[in-house]
Amino acid sequence: FHAGYDLPAAPSNVKLTYEGLTTTLTWEAPTTGMNGAPIDKENIYYKVIRLNGLPDFGGTTNIVADKLKECTFTETLPSDICLYRYYIYAMYDGKEGDIARSNDIILGSPLNPPYGGLFTSPNDMFNYYTLIDSNGDGFCWGYDPATRSAVYRYNKYDLNQAADDWMISPPLNLKKGVDYTLSFKAYSSLSSYLESMEVKLGTGRTADEQSRRLINIPEVPGVDDDNPATEYALPFTVDEDGVYYYSFHATSTKFREFLYLFDIKLDLQSGINEVKSEGSLVVTTGKDRVNVVNPEGQTVTIYNSNGMLIDSFTDTTYERMLYPGVYIVRGNDSVQKIIVR
Repeated sequence: FHAGYDLPAAPSNVKLTYEGLTTTLTWEAPTTGMNGAPIDKENIYYKVIRLNGLPDFGGTTNIVADKLKECTFTETLPSDICLYRYYIYAMYDGKEGDIARSNDIILGSPLNPPYGGLFTSPNDMFNYYTLIDSNGDGFCWGYDPATRSAVYRYNKYDLNQAADDWMISPPLNLKKGVDYTLSFKAYSSLSSYLESMEVKLGTGRTADEQSRRLINIPEVPGVDDDNPATEYALPFTVDEDGVYYYSFHATSTKFREFLYLFDIKLDLQSGINEVKSEGSLVVTTGKDRVNVVNPEGQTVTIYNSNGMLIDSFTDTTYERMLYPGVYIVRGNDSVQKIIVR
Protein backbone atom coordinates (compact mmCIF):
# COMPACT_ATOMS: atom_id res chain seq x y z
CA PHE A 1 0.00 0.00 0.00
CA HIS A 2 1.36 3.43 -0.95
CA ALA A 3 0.05 6.72 0.44
CA GLY A 4 0.80 10.20 -0.91
CA TYR A 5 2.24 11.12 -4.28
CA ASP A 6 4.67 8.78 -5.96
CA LEU A 7 8.14 9.61 -7.25
CA PRO A 8 8.91 8.77 -10.89
CA ALA A 9 10.22 5.37 -11.89
CA ALA A 10 13.53 5.08 -13.73
CA PRO A 11 13.95 6.41 -17.27
CA SER A 12 13.91 3.64 -19.86
CA ASN A 13 15.54 2.78 -23.18
CA VAL A 14 18.77 4.57 -22.25
CA LYS A 15 21.27 4.86 -25.11
CA LEU A 16 24.76 6.34 -25.08
CA THR A 17 26.44 7.01 -28.43
CA TYR A 18 29.42 9.06 -29.53
CA GLU A 19 30.90 10.84 -32.51
CA GLY A 20 34.55 11.82 -32.09
CA LEU A 21 34.80 13.13 -28.52
CA THR A 22 31.13 14.12 -28.28
CA THR A 23 28.70 11.89 -26.40
CA THR A 24 24.93 11.87 -26.82
CA LEU A 25 22.74 10.37 -24.11
CA THR A 26 19.06 9.70 -24.78
CA TRP A 27 16.26 8.07 -22.81
CA GLU A 28 12.49 7.78 -22.51
CA ALA A 29 10.53 9.45 -19.72
CA PRO A 30 8.94 7.33 -16.99
CA THR A 31 5.17 6.91 -17.22
CA THR A 32 4.48 5.60 -13.72
CA GLY A 33 5.83 6.00 -10.22
CA MET A 34 8.34 3.87 -8.36
CA ASN A 35 5.41 2.18 -6.59
CA GLY A 36 3.20 1.95 -9.67
CA ALA A 37 1.09 4.99 -8.78
CA PRO A 38 0.31 7.83 -11.23
CA ILE A 39 2.84 10.69 -11.44
CA ASP A 40 2.83 14.31 -12.50
CA LYS A 41 4.46 13.74 -15.89
CA GLU A 42 4.53 17.43 -16.83
CA ASN A 43 6.77 18.37 -13.90
CA ILE A 44 9.36 15.62 -14.05
CA TYR A 45 12.93 16.71 -14.72
CA TYR A 46 16.30 14.96 -14.72
CA LYS A 47 19.69 15.03 -13.09
CA VAL A 48 22.57 13.51 -15.08
CA ILE A 49 25.76 12.31 -13.42
CA ARG A 50 28.85 11.26 -15.37
CA LEU A 51 31.22 8.62 -14.01
CA ASN A 52 34.86 8.90 -15.13
CA GLY A 53 36.53 5.51 -14.59
CA LEU A 54 35.12 2.55 -12.71
CA PRO A 55 33.85 3.24 -9.16
CA ASP A 56 35.74 0.29 -7.66
CA PHE A 57 39.06 1.69 -8.90
CA GLY A 58 38.98 5.37 -8.03
CA GLY A 59 36.42 6.59 -10.55
CA THR A 60 35.01 10.08 -9.98
CA THR A 61 31.51 11.45 -10.50
CA ASN A 62 30.34 14.84 -11.72
CA ILE A 63 26.86 16.31 -12.00
CA VAL A 64 26.80 17.40 -15.65
CA ALA A 65 23.14 18.41 -15.91
CA ASP A 66 20.46 19.39 -13.38
CA LYS A 67 16.80 20.38 -13.79
CA LEU A 68 16.95 19.06 -17.35
CA LYS A 69 13.53 18.78 -19.00
CA GLU A 70 14.55 17.17 -22.28
CA CYS A 71 15.26 13.44 -22.57
CA THR A 72 18.65 14.02 -24.16
CA PHE A 73 22.05 15.30 -23.08
CA THR A 74 25.16 16.03 -25.16
CA GLU A 75 28.68 17.05 -24.19
CA THR A 76 32.22 17.02 -25.55
CA LEU A 77 34.82 15.20 -23.43
CA PRO A 78 38.61 15.65 -23.03
CA SER A 79 41.07 13.97 -25.38
CA ASP A 80 42.61 11.73 -22.68
CA ILE A 81 41.25 8.20 -22.98
CA CYS A 82 38.94 7.15 -20.17
CA LEU A 83 35.93 4.95 -19.45
CA TYR A 84 32.65 6.86 -19.10
CA ARG A 85 29.20 5.96 -17.79
CA TYR A 86 26.14 8.11 -17.13
CA TYR A 87 23.44 7.89 -14.47
CA ILE A 88 20.05 9.53 -15.02
CA TYR A 89 17.90 10.41 -12.01
CA ALA A 90 14.20 11.07 -12.58
CA MET A 91 13.38 14.04 -10.31
CA TYR A 92 10.18 15.57 -8.94
CA ASP A 93 9.78 18.47 -6.53
CA GLY A 94 13.46 18.34 -5.52
CA LYS A 95 13.36 14.63 -4.70
CA GLU A 96 15.11 11.79 -6.49
CA GLY A 97 13.01 9.12 -8.09
CA ASP A 98 14.46 5.97 -9.56
CA ILE A 99 17.75 5.87 -11.46
CA ALA A 100 18.88 4.46 -14.80
CA ARG A 101 22.41 3.92 -16.07
CA SER A 102 23.90 3.96 -19.51
CA ASN A 103 26.21 1.53 -21.22
CA ASP A 104 29.94 2.13 -20.74
CA ILE A 105 32.09 3.67 -23.44
CA ILE A 106 35.83 4.29 -23.67
CA LEU A 107 36.52 7.59 -25.34
CA GLY A 108 39.54 9.72 -26.21
CA SER A 109 41.85 10.70 -29.01
CA PRO A 110 43.64 7.82 -30.78
CA LEU A 111 47.05 6.88 -29.40
CA ASN A 112 50.29 6.78 -31.37
CA PRO A 113 52.43 3.63 -31.13
CA PRO A 114 54.39 2.46 -29.28
CA TYR A 115 51.73 1.64 -26.74
CA GLY A 116 51.36 -0.81 -23.88
CA GLY A 117 53.39 -2.71 -21.33
CA LEU A 118 52.50 -4.25 -18.01
CA PHE A 119 49.30 -3.14 -16.32
CA THR A 120 50.19 -1.34 -13.10
CA SER A 121 46.58 -1.03 -11.93
CA PRO A 122 43.09 -2.01 -13.05
CA ASN A 123 42.73 1.43 -14.64
CA ASP A 124 45.44 0.61 -17.21
CA MET A 125 43.09 -2.07 -18.47
CA PHE A 126 39.53 -0.90 -17.80
CA ASN A 127 40.04 2.73 -18.88
CA TYR A 128 41.53 1.68 -22.22
CA TYR A 129 40.19 -1.72 -23.33
CA THR A 130 36.62 -2.35 -24.44
CA LEU A 131 35.24 -5.63 -23.05
CA ILE A 132 32.46 -7.52 -24.82
CA ASP A 133 30.60 -10.48 -23.31
CA SER A 134 29.41 -11.85 -26.65
CA ASN A 135 27.78 -14.98 -25.28
CA GLY A 136 25.90 -12.96 -22.66
CA ASP A 137 26.70 -15.27 -19.75
CA GLY A 138 27.83 -12.48 -17.41
CA PHE A 139 31.47 -13.62 -17.44
CA CYS A 140 34.14 -11.75 -19.37
CA TRP A 141 37.70 -10.46 -19.15
CA GLY A 142 38.71 -9.11 -15.75
CA TYR A 143 41.86 -7.95 -13.97
CA ASP A 144 44.08 -10.05 -11.70
CA PRO A 145 46.15 -7.81 -9.38
CA ALA A 146 48.44 -10.65 -8.27
CA THR A 147 49.81 -11.12 -11.78
CA ARG A 148 48.92 -7.69 -13.24
CA SER A 149 47.16 -9.57 -16.01
CA ALA A 150 43.95 -9.48 -17.91
CA VAL A 151 42.23 -12.76 -17.14
CA TYR A 152 39.31 -14.50 -18.79
CA ARG A 153 37.26 -16.35 -16.18
CA TYR A 154 35.02 -19.28 -17.02
CA ASN A 155 31.31 -19.36 -16.19
CA LYS A 156 31.36 -21.21 -12.89
CA TYR A 157 27.55 -21.54 -12.94
CA ASP A 158 27.42 -23.22 -16.34
CA LEU A 159 30.45 -25.37 -17.09
CA ASN A 160 28.97 -26.27 -20.47
CA GLN A 161 29.32 -22.64 -21.63
CA ALA A 162 32.14 -22.03 -24.12
CA ALA A 163 33.99 -18.71 -24.15
CA ASP A 164 33.09 -15.94 -26.59
CA ASP A 165 34.52 -12.81 -25.03
CA TRP A 166 36.47 -9.89 -26.47
CA MET A 167 39.07 -7.48 -25.15
CA ILE A 168 39.55 -4.70 -27.71
CA SER A 169 42.34 -2.12 -27.59
CA PRO A 170 41.98 1.66 -27.46
CA PRO A 171 42.05 3.48 -30.82
CA LEU A 172 45.51 3.58 -32.42
CA ASN A 173 46.86 5.72 -35.25
CA LEU A 174 48.56 3.34 -37.70
CA LYS A 175 50.37 4.24 -40.92
CA LYS A 176 50.61 2.48 -44.25
CA GLY A 177 54.07 1.05 -44.94
CA VAL A 178 55.17 0.91 -41.28
CA ASP A 179 56.18 -2.45 -39.81
CA TYR A 180 54.37 -3.03 -36.50
CA THR A 181 54.74 -5.84 -33.97
CA LEU A 182 52.04 -6.75 -31.46
CA SER A 183 53.60 -8.77 -28.63
CA PHE A 184 52.08 -10.27 -25.50
CA LYS A 185 52.46 -13.10 -23.01
CA ALA A 186 49.73 -15.59 -22.20
CA TYR A 187 49.14 -18.84 -20.33
CA SER A 188 46.40 -21.23 -19.31
CA SER A 189 45.76 -21.84 -15.62
CA LEU A 190 45.44 -25.62 -16.08
CA SER A 191 47.95 -27.49 -18.25
CA SER A 192 45.52 -30.37 -18.70
CA TYR A 193 42.68 -28.07 -19.87
CA LEU A 194 44.23 -25.54 -22.22
CA GLU A 195 42.52 -22.30 -23.17
CA SER A 196 42.02 -21.00 -26.72
CA MET A 197 42.01 -17.54 -28.24
CA GLU A 198 42.50 -15.61 -31.44
CA VAL A 199 44.07 -12.18 -31.98
CA LYS A 200 42.49 -9.91 -34.54
CA LEU A 201 42.76 -6.43 -36.04
CA GLY A 202 40.09 -4.11 -37.36
CA THR A 203 38.81 -0.59 -37.78
CA GLY A 204 36.19 -0.63 -35.02
CA ARG A 205 35.42 -1.78 -31.49
CA THR A 206 32.81 -4.42 -32.27
CA ALA A 207 33.29 -8.12 -32.91
CA ASP A 208 32.12 -7.73 -36.52
CA GLU A 209 34.61 -4.93 -37.16
CA GLN A 210 37.51 -7.08 -35.96
CA SER A 211 37.85 -8.61 -39.40
CA ARG A 212 41.52 -9.54 -39.81
CA ARG A 213 42.95 -12.50 -37.90
CA LEU A 214 46.59 -12.09 -36.86
CA ILE A 215 46.84 -15.49 -35.16
CA ASN A 216 44.69 -18.35 -33.93
CA ILE A 217 45.94 -20.12 -30.79
CA PRO A 218 43.89 -23.29 -30.30
CA GLU A 219 45.93 -24.26 -27.22
CA VAL A 220 47.58 -21.64 -25.01
CA PRO A 221 50.29 -23.48 -23.00
CA GLY A 222 50.27 -23.57 -19.22
CA VAL A 223 53.19 -22.58 -16.97
CA ASP A 224 55.40 -24.28 -14.40
CA ASP A 225 58.87 -23.82 -12.89
CA ASP A 226 60.56 -24.88 -16.13
CA ASN A 227 58.15 -23.28 -18.60
CA PRO A 228 57.32 -19.59 -18.24
CA ALA A 229 54.44 -17.89 -19.96
CA THR A 230 54.59 -18.13 -23.73
CA GLU A 231 55.50 -14.89 -25.50
CA TYR A 232 53.95 -14.14 -28.88
CA ALA A 233 55.16 -11.56 -31.41
CA LEU A 234 52.89 -10.80 -34.36
CA PRO A 235 54.31 -8.61 -37.15
CA PHE A 236 51.82 -6.81 -39.38
CA THR A 237 51.25 -3.80 -41.62
CA VAL A 238 48.12 -1.94 -42.65
CA ASP A 239 47.02 -1.04 -46.18
CA GLU A 240 45.87 2.49 -45.38
CA ASP A 241 46.56 5.21 -42.81
CA GLY A 242 43.81 5.25 -40.21
CA VAL A 243 42.54 4.38 -36.75
CA TYR A 244 42.75 0.68 -35.90
CA TYR A 245 42.09 -1.62 -32.95
CA TYR A 246 43.61 -4.99 -32.06
CA SER A 247 41.71 -7.52 -30.00
CA PHE A 248 41.98 -10.70 -27.97
CA HIS A 249 39.05 -13.07 -28.42
CA ALA A 250 38.70 -15.85 -25.85
CA THR A 251 37.32 -18.91 -27.65
CA SER A 252 37.94 -21.70 -25.11
CA THR A 253 35.62 -24.67 -25.28
CA LYS A 254 33.55 -25.78 -22.28
CA PHE A 255 35.11 -27.20 -19.09
CA ARG A 256 38.04 -24.77 -19.03
CA GLU A 257 39.19 -22.32 -16.35
CA PHE A 258 41.34 -19.14 -16.60
CA LEU A 259 43.25 -17.53 -19.47
CA TYR A 260 45.91 -15.00 -18.43
CA LEU A 261 47.19 -12.25 -20.75
CA PHE A 262 49.80 -9.60 -19.91
CA ASP A 263 52.67 -7.39 -21.07
CA ILE A 264 50.80 -6.34 -24.21
CA LYS A 265 52.87 -4.05 -26.46
CA LEU A 266 52.45 -2.52 -29.86
CA ASP A 267 55.85 -1.49 -31.27
CA LEU A 268 57.25 -0.18 -34.52
CA GLN A 269 60.68 -0.33 -36.10
CA SER A 270 63.34 2.29 -35.37
CA GLY A 271 67.54 3.45 -34.56
CA ILE A 272 70.10 4.91 -31.85
CA ASN A 273 72.16 8.04 -31.34
CA GLU A 274 72.15 9.67 -27.90
CA VAL A 275 73.28 8.57 -24.41
CA LYS A 276 72.22 9.87 -21.00
CA SER A 277 73.44 8.60 -17.60
CA GLU A 278 72.22 9.31 -14.07
CA GLY A 279 72.61 7.19 -10.95
CA SER A 280 73.39 3.62 -11.98
CA LEU A 281 71.20 3.69 -15.11
CA VAL A 282 72.60 4.40 -18.57
CA VAL A 283 69.87 5.37 -21.03
CA THR A 284 70.55 5.47 -24.75
CA THR A 285 67.98 7.13 -26.98
CA GLY A 286 67.78 7.74 -30.68
CA LYS A 287 65.48 7.46 -33.62
CA ASP A 288 62.34 5.75 -32.33
CA ARG A 289 64.29 3.73 -29.76
CA VAL A 290 65.48 3.57 -26.15
CA ASN A 291 68.11 1.30 -24.58
CA VAL A 292 68.67 1.03 -20.83
CA VAL A 293 71.67 -0.51 -19.06
CA ASN A 294 70.48 -1.41 -15.55
CA PRO A 295 73.43 -3.19 -13.84
CA GLU A 296 71.76 -3.39 -10.43
CA GLY A 297 68.52 -4.86 -11.72
CA GLN A 298 66.43 -2.00 -10.37
CA THR A 299 62.73 -1.74 -11.07
CA VAL A 300 62.67 0.75 -13.94
CA THR A 301 59.51 2.36 -15.30
CA ILE A 302 59.00 4.41 -18.47
CA TYR A 303 56.17 6.94 -18.77
CA ASN A 304 55.10 9.12 -21.66
CA SER A 305 54.56 12.87 -21.33
CA ASN A 306 50.90 12.29 -20.39
CA GLY A 307 51.93 10.17 -17.41
CA MET A 308 50.79 6.86 -18.89
CA LEU A 309 52.94 3.85 -18.08
CA ILE A 310 54.70 2.50 -21.17
CA ASP A 311 56.67 -0.32 -19.54
CA SER A 312 58.17 -1.64 -16.30
CA PHE A 313 61.15 -3.98 -16.07
CA THR A 314 64.09 -5.23 -13.97
CA ASP A 315 66.23 -6.52 -16.85
CA THR A 316 69.92 -5.56 -16.71
CA THR A 317 69.79 -4.67 -20.41
CA TYR A 318 66.65 -3.43 -22.10
CA GLU A 319 65.69 -2.25 -25.56
CA ARG A 320 62.36 -0.96 -26.86
CA MET A 321 60.95 0.93 -29.80
CA LEU A 322 59.24 4.21 -28.85
CA TYR A 323 57.34 6.79 -30.83
CA PRO A 324 59.14 10.18 -31.04
CA GLY A 325 58.46 12.34 -28.00
CA VAL A 326 59.37 13.09 -24.39
CA TYR A 327 59.49 10.26 -21.83
CA ILE A 328 60.32 9.85 -18.14
CA VAL A 329 62.58 6.96 -17.06
CA ARG A 330 62.41 6.23 -13.31
CA GLY A 331 64.78 4.01 -11.38
CA ASN A 332 65.34 3.50 -7.66
CA ASP A 333 68.01 6.21 -7.58
CA SER A 334 67.17 8.47 -10.52
CA VAL A 335 64.53 10.15 -12.61
CA GLN A 336 65.49 11.04 -16.19
CA LYS A 337 63.65 12.96 -18.86
CA ILE A 338 64.59 11.67 -22.32
CA ILE A 339 63.75 12.66 -25.87
CA VAL A 340 63.18 10.04 -28.52
CA ARG A 341 63.52 11.47 -32.01
